[in-house]
Amino acid sequence: MNKIMILIYCVMHISHVHAQKGFAVSPVADLVGHSLTKSDISYDNLPVASINLAACPRMHQLLYNETIDIIKETEHEYYVEIPHIFFVTKSNNKPHCSYWIKKKHIVPLDSIKKNEQQYIPEPIDFRNNKKSNQKIITLIKPLFCKRMNVTFSVGTRFVLSKRHDNHYIAYAYNPKQKKFIHLHIPISNALSTQNHTKEQALHTYRILLKNWANMSGYTPYVWGGCSLTTQNKTDTFSLQSKTKNYVIKDDTKIYKHGFDCAGLIARAAQTAGIPYYYKNTTTLAHYLKPIQQKNAMHDGDLIWIPGHVMAIGSLTNNTVIEARHYSHGYGKLHEIPLQEIFKGIKTFDQLFDAVNKKQILQRLNKDGSVVQKIYDTKLLSMASCYITN
Repeated sequence: MNKIMILIYCVMHISHVHAQKGFAVSPVADLVGHSLTKSDISYDNLPVASINLAACPRMHQLLYNETIDIIKETEHEYYVEIPHIFFVTKSNNKPHCSYWIKKKHIVPLDSIKKNEQQYIPEPIDFRNNKKSNQKIITLIKPLFCKRMNVTFSVGTRFVLSKRHDNHYIAYAYNPKQKKFIHLHIPISNALSTQNHTKEQALHTYRILLKNWANMSGYTPYVWGGCSLTTQNKTDTFSLQSKTKNYVIKDDTKIYKHGFDCAGLIARAAQTAGIPYYYKNTTTLAHYLKPIQQKNAMHDGDLIWIPGHVMAIGSLTNNTVIEARHYSHGYGKLHEIPLQEIFKGIKTFDQLFDAVNKKQILQRLNKDGSVVQKIYDTKLLSMASCYITN
């Protein structure tokens, strides 16, 4: 985000400088756009997705250890600002980062001893993109903690205590015991990006996308989703006729773990250490730079169409990585051939030419039928994050 935009943001939010801070103590917590106190919808029955957007107010998901500013509270909810990601709209370029969240997911920072607050990772912060001196590791694979009986999502950050040959020892706050414990994390489950160069971060981001899209299980599409914990065994789903909500077979989890299209890109980028803060497709299209030449395309660069974003999985193999909605027959995170995305487009050279010539593209669903005509397509550079921030 440019300096003028940051200044505008800071001036408009000067009253929140002294807001109470808190941090998430649940592996995944839903953030919604309006209070659910007097709503027929509750945090405990949000669907994975719905035809009716009003039936699924989930806008984002907070992970364990992510910090927030508490702006106000009700009996059961906090109204919060999150520092690590924002969105703009077509009509308003002011960064938005305010949501409602269920109180049980948050512990106020002032309830933690001063000398123990250093065990909570300093936030990724689009308002103040300074490097932290903390030694922080980030999960690149889900991690089950037997002692706390929870599974932490990819992207979860921990302050490192020490490293052994085959595992890390990190600090983790146990909300049931109200104390910090040592968490043992296999080396293969986490990484440190503290001294990564731009090239190393982009390379890690590409690997993460590939690995997450090709795991042995099934990662569901979740509206507003930005998490990956346990995976489903099946990708079978149905549409409830009464509620118009999508339901995954055998899914009994209260809090839905998975990705939407923009959440996938944001989580992979931030896990890799890229200065990427864009919550939705409107925002990323506003800030990222278009690719001008064919030879400037790289794996991991983005294919943007109105309301959706995909990543180049492999330029060599002509594959795309995306979290795709249920309405097109998918409802999951996957890597598939480019020719199954757009009719008549088999290679990225062909896609680049079509975009450059402003051709109308035809988008395909799972059975190969044309479901949408695309009048505006953009190829966006992930490396341009380092220019716009």
